[in-house]
Parts: sequence; structure tokens; C-alpha cells
Amino acid sequence: LQGMYSVINSYLNAFFELLLDNSQGGDIQLLQSAPGNVVIAGEKHPCWRFSIERDGVVDYNAFALFLNGNYVMNVFVSSSITDHVDEMLALIHPLS
Repeated sequence: LQGMYSVINSYLNAFFELLLDNSQGGDIQLLQSAPGNVVIAGEKHPCWRFSIERDGVVDYNAFALFLNGNYVMNVFVSSSITDHVDEMLALIHPLS
């Protein structure tokens, strides 16, 4: 999974650069960025959590990956003002 984190890190760095470039003069600041794992639907998955502040409003985000063989599904959740990321991730149930 360590290699996967470097891929996620590259993706998120590009995302942050794009976000900052397109902020149209608004003040966007990366407050926190950390790799880790999250348990979703009873299984542990790699997850990158980050928060940004845009025009005085904090957005809390999680970018989780579901890895299965040669396939990857990503899940992105975000909440503003109050961190509800864990509650949103808990809404995901196993696929049958």
C-alpha cells in the first residue's frame, strides 16, 4: 500500500494546485493532509484525509480507495463547517 499512497499523494497535489489556480482570487489554504486507513463496510481501506479553508469556511474531506485485484474504486466525501466525514463514510455498506 505504500506505493499506493505515493500515487494518491501525486493525485491530491495536482488537485490542490488546480483548486488554487481556479480559486478566482478567493483565499484557499490547505490546513491538514494525512494518509491513513479507514474501516468502511467492515474492511480496512487506504484513505487520505485533508481539510482546506476557503473564504473563511473549512471543508473536511476524505478520499478512500477500494482495491480489488486490478480494479480501484475511489470514494470522496466532504463536509463544510463541521466535520461529518466519519459519519458519511459509515453510511457505505458492503456490496453483495
